[in-house]
Amino acid sequence: MLGVMKSVGLAICATFLGSLGLILGASGCAPAGPAEPVREISEIRSELLIGTPAWRVQSARDGDSESLPRVEVVGPSLQMRREKKSYPTLLLPPPASVELGMLSEPQHGGELWLEGLAGADYSAWDWLGEHREAALVLEVDLEGERVGTFRFQATGAGAEEDGERAWEFLGGSSAGLRIESGDRLELRTRIEPEVADAPALKVGLGRLRVIERMRVQPQVSGPGKPNLVLIVMDTLRSDRTPSGDDGGRVMPHLAALAERGRTYTAAYSTASWTWPSTASILTGLQPAEHGVKTSALSYLNGELETLPEVLARGGIATAAFVGNPLIVPQQNFDQGFQTFEGTTASQMIDASELLDGALEWLTGLAPDERFFLYLHPTDPHEPLDHSAESIERFPGPRPPGYPAHGKVDINMQLSSRGQLFNNGGRRVADKHIRRKVREWFFVDYDRGVFTGDQQIGRLMEQLEALGVLENTLVVVTSDHGEELLDHGGLLHGHSLYRELTQVPLIVAGPGIGPGTESTPLSNRILAPSLARRMGLELDVAEDLPDLFELGLPGAQAVFFSEWTAKWNSMETTLALGVRSGRWMLHVAPELDKVRLFDLERDPLEQTNVADQHPERVAELRALAEQRQAFYLGRARSEGMGAGADTRSMLEEIGYIYDGE
Repeated sequence: MLGVMKSVGLAICATFLGSLGLILGASGCAPAGPAEPVREISEIRSELLIGTPAWRVQSARDGDSESLPRVEVVGPSLQMRREKKSYPTLLLPPPASVELGMLSEPQHGGELWLEGLAGADYSAWDWLGEHREAALVLEVDLEGERVGTFRFQATGAGAEEDGERAWEFLGGSSAGLRIESGDRLELRTRIEPEVADAPALKVGLGRLRVIERMRVQPQVSGPGKPNLVLIVMDTLRSDRTPSGDDGGRVMPHLAALAERGRTYTAAYSTASWTWPSTASILTGLQPAEHGVKTSALSYLNGELETLPEVLARGGIATAAFVGNPLIVPQQNFDQGFQTFEGTTASQMIDASELLDGALEWLTGLAPDERFFLYLHPTDPHEPLDHSAESIERFPGPRPPGYPAHGKVDINMQLSSRGQLFNNGGRRVADKHIRRKVREWFFVDYDRGVFTGDQQIGRLMEQLEALGVLENTLVVVTSDHGEELLDHGGLLHGHSLYRELTQVPLIVAGPGIGPGTESTPLSNRILAPSLARRMGLELDVAEDLPDLFELGLPGAQAVFFSEWTAKWNSMETTLALGVRSGRWMLHVAPELDKVRLFDLERDPLEQTNVADQHPERVAELRALAEQRQAFYLGRARSEGMGAGADTRSMLEEIGYIYDGE
């Protein structure tokens, strides 16, 4: 099911009354004439649990490091993993107390609020279930005044069923607490009554951050003020798009869009799987900069500026409808979206269901209200669902015994048997898969792609019916591709080959003439380029090419990385990639291994010519490693990872195996 994760941004009265922003009394907001519409938006000013600790320990229990106040990603229940309720949390194993100073300043004339969630980890709840006389108590003081007392105790017969295991809002609601810069927060925990030899229980405040809430005037769409639709079709290979070998057979609606727009035939993602690449699309930064690199480092730092934040601050209505269970508010991917609808389950949500919600949102906007719509459908991602039309277009029998989760299950089976690699380190999954199953991979995948493309056509029809298509910039790209045994493997997130990192990029709309651009580029330039096209500015502190300017610099190198690459075994390593002109280099610095491909002679990257061109290898390797060092030097922080609930979900959908 789709669940509304975050919905902020209703038009409110221009008079900002009361501590929560809007209080209407008998005479409250009653202007003589029509009030100017105002939208409330919010931005994260300070992440208190990421980077340099913002707290000072006043007291702590004796013991090892597990007894000290610290930050971990925790959640009340492993059974809640389908709702992914784990958050970065400042843990205070009782008895303990800490003090936090909040030095954030409002940057846009708004008010500062403190958001947080009080709760106990599932392991603490398990202990409470065995000690029903005991309670975990968390007290919160703001500037010496008690603003919250939270008591966690197992009272029912089944703690999972009766709703005991839940987060509680600091301040009593999602609004949090109104604060001023420099305010001091004190947190204390204890067990009541004391229990001898109690372990270091995990209890504290999660998702603790300072928010600036401000008011903006909604913009009206018109000449020079286009709307924006950004579609990130998950797991879409570039060769299934009109610019590939297919010529529109798999994606006829995208082909129609390309006919009136510009197609970029050499676009690359910054990584070969969803978390890091999507973070780059939204921020314009490399994974080494934004810090979303692995499942252990997957929380998008709220202090980073995103494309939707810039647009929302400019008065543009923003909404996201996302079908991938990785792109969720729990990992901070809702920044800047006044409406965010995503999946609360481990299953992928296809474009049809996403579009239902998106069209409802569009029709609910005020007339001519300027908008940014972000769609992240997952139709080409395992497990695949097919429309009736796709089955008719791509006929073929499903092989007997084909597993429910398709390539995910097959990849796990091969991994458990040690059949993913040969002794030389080459991926050889294709050698252990029957011919009919290999053929089905392509039929199955093309059906999924075609199913997603049908919804692109439906969206274009609806935009035209609403009368906004002519003034709407439509951008279609992907977060990464999918390997279909191109280099002996399956799925994605394991290498930097073309089938995973080269992505479609098509742009159509006002002022965009039809044509093709073959200059290599990274689709991370979308964020600053689109912001500029919308009349605003997203500062990425780097001289990036503008997607819409003619004469993109042909010598511009393109960089990407995979922090959990499988270079020559199931062991993971960092792999860097650089595309410069006709040359493509992959390098594993920790292994001192390289691959070089001449794309003019070998566009599918099948023949490693590193030994024949040592000077080119040395040049490109130095360039890749220098840029990586540059990006790491600009990183805000290492970020945070996922909780046990999300890691369990990652195993279910095939991103990690056996906890690795």
